[in-house]
Amino acid sequence: MEKVDDSRFKLYDLPTPLTGPCDLVEGHDGALWGEGVLNNVIFRMHPHTGAFEEYPIPFTTPLDDHPIELPGLFKSFTDRTAFSCVIRRGADGNLYAANGMRNQLLRINEKTKKIDVFQITPTDPLDNLVFLNDIDTAEDDIYVTSTTANPFSFFSFATEKFESYYVLTPLSLPLGVLVASDGLVYIVEFNVNKKS
Repeated sequence: MEKVDDSRFKLYDLPTPLTGPCDLVEGHDGALWGEGVLNNVIFRMHPHTGAFEEYPIPFTTPLDDHPIELPGLFKSFTDRTAFSCVIRRGADGNLYAANGMRNQLLRINEKTKKIDVFQITPTDPLDNLVFLNDIDTAEDDIYVTSTTANPFSFFSFATEKFESYYVLTPLSLPLGVLVASDGLVYIVEFNVNKKS
């Protein structure tokens, strides 16, 4: 295929090869923020210069929320298999992202660049075998879907705790979530072609 130059488009290269940029959001700071599906990073593009910065997502386990430094190949393997693919603005002034197969919610402070990792509870290894997630914000909390075991959860900004619910349709793979202007929360049931 021939590359066509078109002044309407500008191409940008991320610093790390095969990052697999998967989702984008405009941050509260006006910068473009994204998440890599093939390299577990949050990236930021400066709105005026186009320069990129990358911030590695800390590795934690369901049993311990303290970041673990992994050596060489282990780090590469875990970074390449988290499959993270959603980032949104939170109503509390932070950014939030889902951490794919790890079934975690990330909070990104745009000023300090600190990434906090929250394990979605109750912890069930079957909750998120399909790495597709969605998140959306309400005034006081953020909603996140986990697909395979049918849960969706909301995370309270004030308490930093999760409250989880289950979509009643078996094997529905709840994927998309939307907090509507009337405060109702809608869930798209991917596998059964309906919304609840």
